[in-house]
Amino acid sequence: CHPPTLQKLRPKVVSAVSSGLSRRDSAISLGVGVAALLIAGLQPVILGGLEREGRLTSSQIGLAATVELLALGLACGLGAAFLKPDRVRLKMIVICLGHGATMFATTLVSGYGVIAVRGLAGLFAGLMLWMAISTIARADRPERASGVFVTVQTLAQLILAAALPATVVPRFGINGALAALGVISLLTAAAAAIGPNHFTQL
Repeated sequence: CHPPTLQKLRPKVVSAVSSGLSRRDSAISLGVGVAALLIAGLQPVILGGLEREGRLTSSQIGLAATVELLALGLACGLGAAFLKPDRVRLKMIVICLGHGATMFATTLVSGYGVIAVRGLAGLFAGLMLWMAISTIARADRPERASGVFVTVQTLAQLILAAALPATVVPRFGINGALAALGVISLLTAAAAAIGPNHFTQL
């Protein structure tokens, strides 16, 4: 094969290993992952508030937190193993709507019902996180994409952890905070509707 031919092929090879996503699509994909992990920084607010309202015992707080995060990790791993990188838009809309539904459902339950619903929320969150990780893994500079993701995620958690107890919770109780998170998930579903519809094969 002649050198000129290799030079012609090289751009195609680079394109094949690129994420192939626009900045908007990348931002939406990472935003879905940010919404999925908001609860990681808000568990003390949410679960602590449920205990103060008599809907969880102190021992159930740790169990609810562990079940949700364990379900998140398992769902993310299973998503990476079995979900195909096509029809991503439809998958994410359904998953984000399911995640929002679990937030609203938590407002209706107490005790072990909270633990069960939070476990279901973790499953949806793990699949949402799969979308962000899929984007990072396919990025031209995954270390940069990962840094942006972690920074935005942490800032979002910090802002909500400070804002919800100061504004929503005093007026509407912990159900108000859960409803706010549910609305965020619904907005995320709307964003996913204009997000990427497929990822390149790894």
